[in-house]
Amino acid sequence: MRSGFEKHRRVRITNEELAEIRRVCDREQLVVALGVNISQKKPDGDWWGHSPFTKEKTPSFHIQADGRWYCFSTNQGGGPIELVQRLFRLNCYEAGRWLLEHGVSTIQEETRAEAAATIAGERPAPAPNEANEVKEENQPIRQDLRPLLSLHHLEFERRAVPEEVLKELGIGYLDRPAKATRPDPLNRR
Repeated sequence: MRSGFEKHRRVRITNEELAEIRRVCDREQLVVALGVNISQKKPDGDWWGHSPFTKEKTPSFHIQADGRWYCFSTNQGGGPIELVQRLFRLNCYEAGRWLLEHGVSTIQEETRAEAAATIAGERPAPAPNEANEVKEENQPIRQDLRPLLSLHHLEFERRAVPEEVLKELGIGYLDRPAKATRPDPLNRR
């Protein structure tokens, strides 16, 4: 297992890795890294401490054995990622990196290799299903819609977007006839 932020800096964190970071987060390391003052440790594994969000005299910050928390003084709660997000005003990916950087959580080597392969454009082999057959994926439909786009629309005029900008960005308004068999999700967008 890897545990340092430097080892994770080159590859962005995926949603699957965020789930793993949340799952393997060490509650005790989290409390130490955030400087939360824990005053009571209950036999059922629940901890009570002073809220990191407010200056209070009585413990109102509850951390369960599974790492979920609730602050009764501010009426907010969540998991370890949400705690770091709210304390430091980070997005979930930055909070995940913070947890890795401070040794509070880790990412398995296998998960890291899968993420690196995905970013490099390689597709991992699909897992066989129960009948030992390889399950086929729907291939994405690739169609260049730019020739079908109109550069004239009331919204473009209202916002005073010049045609040159629309052409340069390859954007416009798609208005093609509706098909009787199924609706076109891109039409009138």
